[in-house]
Amino acid sequence: MSKYSLPECLAGFCTQQQYTKWLQRKAVAHARRDKKRQEGGNITVSKYKGAIHKAVCLGGDRDYYTGEELDWSIISKYRNENAREGKKKYKKQFAKLPSVDHTLDEQGNLKFVICSWLVNDSKSDLTLPEFYALCEGVLRHRDRLKNHS
Repeated sequence: MSKYSLPECLAGFCTQQQYTKWLQRKAVAHARRDKKRQEGGNITVSKYKGAIHKAVCLGGDRDYYTGEELDWSIISKYRNENAREGKKKYKKQFAKLPSVDHTLDEQGNLKFVICSWLVNDSKSDLTLPEFYALCEGVLRHRDRLKNHS
């Protein structure tokens, strides 16, 4: 049995082997990135792996921000070469790809959440309040446009 067993919410959507590979790759990538950014002195792949696994167990079958289902069947299937050739059309196929986002908990400590690649890319480096403000601004503008039609 793996230290990071496939969470129940992912049963039937990916295998233990696929999940283990995904978890390792995400933990390594985020730890490497945060070490470069010097976002903390106690960054280890092991700690990040545990934190990411916890986030998946807490509802990783759905996007943390939208509540939409994520598509775990497409993890580790994105190919840069295909993206260069297929451009937007290819990338859109991965909109619901599970990804890991950095955010802060109520005490201001780093935590990870699972969301779609599309939402994570849209949120980028925004804080949660900044992201919500952006989304609210988009919706207000949409409503103004509707009222002027």
